[in-house]
Amino acid sequence: MSPDLVDLLRQHDARISEVSDARTVVEHFGDVKQELDALRSSAVVCPLPDYISIRVAGDDRAKFLHNFCTNNINDLNPGQSCEVFFCDVKARILAHGYVLAGAESHEIQMLPGDAEALISHLNRYIITEDVTLTCLSVGRTTFAVAGPAIQDVLGAVEGGAEMSVSSCCLQDDVAMFRTTWDDLPVAFVSVNNETGAETWRRVAAHATAAGNTTFHHLRITEGYPLMGTDLTGDNMAPEADRNDLAISYRKGCYLGQEPIARLDAMGHVNQKLFKGRATVTDRVSDSEELPIVTSRSLADDASFPVLLPMSVRLASSSSAVMARTRDGAAVHLDRLV
Repeated sequence: MSPDLVDLLRQHDARISEVSDARTVVEHFGDVKQELDALRSSAVVCPLPDYISIRVAGDDRAKFLHNFCTNNINDLNPGQSCEVFFCDVKARILAHGYVLAGAESHEIQMLPGDAEALISHLNRYIITEDVTLTCLSVGRTTFAVAGPAIQDVLGAVEGGAEMSVSSCCLQDDVAMFRTTWDDLPVAFVSVNNETGAETWRRVAAHATAAGNTTFHHLRITEGYPLMGTDLTGDNMAPEADRNDLAISYRKGCYLGQEPIARLDAMGHVNQKLFKGRATVTDRVSDSEELPIVTSRSLADDASFPVLLPMSVRLASSSSAVMARTRDGAAVHLDRLV
């Protein structure tokens, strides 16, 4: 984030922290409960300083992306978007995010991850195709806007007034798309750093300022994984349990398609990413080995939303399912899906 935007956020009572790798994180704006109430009743706007944007240009870009991700890119018209996985030949996840289709280019947009690794992976397969990939993240400022009144907020951004679900807008100065998380409309709005502070002023006039705590609460209740946190390169795409949203089983051949098709024919995976709610418990001995909660919401206290990869058989057992948070606390899992 630019220094002027950071200063502006501080004027809105942002609680900002610097994490170990010198990243700036806006934790909240003083009252997380108020932010959560606004998320469900009106709209919030959350700064996303580590958001990734990759431009894919060239006449062959749609066909190329179609061949190297799990969803049907060829069927996207300009102004449409979809969720995707990028996999290796064994269907192990390399990256996860969204592809936005524009008239002159496509964009890959992702939550924090390794943009250069994905670009390097895709570049290996460009032989004679007219395709170029460029990381735009350093020059971009991105906000997530979420809540039932999202359209009022998007109206303050050029090109956002008429956005519908799965639509996108790719212009010189702004890139955005809209989707649905946990039955709530969500939009990701990216602008040039030079206009980041002014864009914040416009959208924050119509939405409640919210931070990382609220954004990740929504992400976890949606079941949207973070690569490197909830899933790694050892996981196959169907283990993310985003199949209906991010995997097309009718698009034909693509890198990783055969293992994914075999898993589909089997009818299940042995392990997957589950979401649910958890409550801290003392009914487990410290030495007992348990599944590890990879993401937990910090917005709730007694019972909180969680994500964790675990055995499908264990999750479906009739006995109580226990797990452990990263800090070692034992939790009881309920409403696991």
